[in-house]
Amino acid sequence: MIALKAPPADEILARAREIRFSRTVLIIVLWFFWLPGWAAGRTWLALVFFAVAVRRGWRDGTGWDARQAVAVSRMQDDSKV
Repeated sequence: MIALKAPPADEILARAREIRFSRTVLIIVLWFFWLPGWAAGRTWLALVFFAVAVRRGWRDGTGWDARQAVAVSRMQDDSKV
């Protein structure tokens, strides 16, 4: 059988007295503003990352490269003249 020790009540009480109510409330309120901004930033970064990865995969799969893009652009410019 395992004997349980009594919790250190004095240490717990000392730590509880260190907590300030106003600061705790302020931190909780600020989290409501910070968390959506952080989530939106991470979501945007993830969307851009996947878009660039898909574009890179498409270009690698089709053999498309920057030289072809320049050639197509020049052909379009020549056809306007």
